[in-house]
Amino acid sequence: MGALNCKTLAATFFLVITMVVASTAIGETEFKKVKLLTEISLDVPAQWKLKVHEKSRSFTVEEVAKEKRTLLLAHSLSANAMISVSLWPKKNGLNTKELESMTAERLSKIKDGLAKGLSNSGELKVITIHDPVVMLVSGLPALVTGYLRAGADDPEDTWDVINILIPRPDLDVRISLSWSSKRDDYWSPVMIHVVKSFVTY
Repeated sequence: MGALNCKTLAATFFLVITMVVASTAIGETEFKKVKLLTEISLDVPAQWKLKVHEKSRSFTVEEVAKEKRTLLLAHSLSANAMISVSLWPKKNGLNTKELESMTAERLSKIKDGLAKGLSNSGELKVITIHDPVVMLVSGLPALVTGYLRAGADDPEDTWDVINILIPRPDLDVRISLSWSSKRDDYWSPVMIHVVKSFVTY
């Protein structure tokens, strides 16, 4: 599985993703485990504001096949870091086998497609698009894409955005992480911990 490497993406994010992170940010951050629908769980900073999908409003795979379902929205009290977890319709998306045999050429095309999609949206001022990589998340091959964008409220601020796609047989699990680059030294290790803690079925 030669494509499962850890190239640089969003500063040091993926250089240390498979390592034990020794960081002041981690030492000062208390986490709590959040259990979501469909046997998904992850650690989230304990002081963050969370919006979790109510278990009483459960849904079927057939419903997800028609429309995405957001399981978790979380953000820091200072509103300069966010996490979301969602389920997406399978449609014509990638599968595990394709990720396991992913080539550099295919990753380059994925990057071009992301650039075109962001350009057409016109909603974000994108500064840099990171090279996509394939890596293991929860022991499963996952496609990781990301970009650096201008801050929505502070023109002098920039935000790192990381999107992780984990294909499953019947749907896609997506994790979105974003944080202010002004606190990258703090938030990068926190986000790494979150990803390392992620468990899916």
